[in-house]
Amino acid sequence: MSLLTDVPSPARPYWEAPPKSRVGDTDPTQIYLNVGVALSNWANVEGIFAMLFTLFIDARTRGAARVFGSIGGLMGKVDALKAATGAAFFQRGVSLEDGKDWNLLLEHYREATSRRNEIAHGMVMGYRIEDEERGSFLVPAYNTKKSNPFWMNEAADDFLDRVGQYRYTSGDIAYLSNKFRELRDWAVRFHIAYSAKYSAPTP
Repeated sequence: MSLLTDVPSPARPYWEAPPKSRVGDTDPTQIYLNVGVALSNWANVEGIFAMLFTLFIDARTRGAARVFGSIGGLMGKVDALKAATGAAFFQRGVSLEDGKDWNLLLEHYREATSRRNEIAHGMVMGYRIEDEERGSFLVPAYNTKKSNPFWMNEAADDFLDRVGQYRYTSGDIAYLSNKFRELRDWAVRFHIAYSAKYSAPTP
């Protein structure tokens, strides 16, 4: 029996950024609130992946979770998880099917991190174009790679891409925040199923 069911595959389309809205929030407070909720949900995602790392290396203390948390950058964490599962899955005889479930979950983690970073490093700005109030959005700061070095025309977008590669409303952020919570739930399910199916190896 598979360790995970009903998890979208492949992962990348599931984590595509919402399309840019032409109308933002009239009250920017809603954006600030939803950013806080989204980042809180993401902290739970990081927490359960730290627990999985602890499980894979057979750690008996919470120190392993703190080690995982101290790893800088997404790829460092992904490499640590791959190294841990490379040994653990061999020792415990993890099936090919269950290994594929883990790889799918890890791919969701990788893809979701891009959306998390946009929310964490964005700034709230209000826009008025041709004397029309367009509301407030979460957009990339100019000093990030997510912004454009100059204005660029986009078809059917009179913002002229002033705000870079994403333009989120509070609704967009809430949508992604709910997906972070789904990712956490998938990881929890994997942790429970893996723990039940594969006992600790005999020394």
